[in-house]
Amino acid sequence: MRKRGRILREPGSAPGLLMVEGRQFRFAHDNRWKSTVAPKPGLVVDIDLDQDSQILAIAAIPDSQLAEEQAKSAGRKAVRKARAIQARATLAAAATDLLAAGSLLVGWCALTTVSIRSPLLGEVDFSFWQVLGLLNTRSSLEAMEPRSVQYATGLYGIAACIALAAPFAYHLWKSRWTALCGLAPLLFMLSVWSIAGATMQNVFGGNLASPYRELARQAQAEVVQHGSLGLGAYVCALVSLYFAVRSVTRLFPAHPAEAECLEKSKQVAA
Repeated sequence: MRKRGRILREPGSAPGLLMVEGRQFRFAHDNRWKSTVAPKPGLVVDIDLDQDSQILAIAAIPDSQLAEEQAKSAGRKAVRKARAIQARATLAAAATDLLAAGSLLVGWCALTTVSIRSPLLGEVDFSFWQVLGLLNTRSSLEAMEPRSVQYATGLYGIAACIALAAPFAYHLWKSRWTALCGLAPLLFMLSVWSIAGATMQNVFGGNLASPYRELARQAQAEVVQHGSLGLGAYVCALVSLYFAVRSVTRLFPAHPAEAECLEKSKQVAA
């Protein structure tokens, strides 16, 4: 078997001494020395040992080979370091995205998105999830009572779950274009509010009989006049904007030279 060692003492009146993996071996400048270079202290050599750890052959390693091996070793260290930094950055980004997704879920389901304070409707608070239920309901009277539409979100609820999970597609598939999935929460919320605005007329009395139509119109006017955004609307907007910004930065990285540097290090290490 071949081992790498270093000469500690050149042979002369006393046997030479070399170190191999913490062990010292004595040797002589005889036919087992296979190089034209004379043995000297500090010289790096390859040693062939038999099963009894007896020296069979010793050969000095050329400086050019040592320089090449050192360059490859430095390249491998650079690659390992770059990969470790990249792994830590990926883990931190995933943890941040998970925290943001949790905040978005709380904002959708637990925080008030729209508040209505009026003499006609009283005090009514809608979370974003309840707004999805309002869009999904077919009855205008049910829409007046947020508790009745809390979970009846239908396809809107499925779309919400997809939009919430979409930003994590980038962590599963490292494609540049999967970064666009981070736009899903913002686009979904904008779509919901657009649909809500377009269908408000129908929700508040478009299909009611004439005796209740005036009441529905008054309710609509109350919503417009006395409605206000709650904390949930701002939290959801900020989180969805965070995902959108992350999506753009991943699609157009600010430092493309880092990837090129990592690729060069891999080529050196190869």
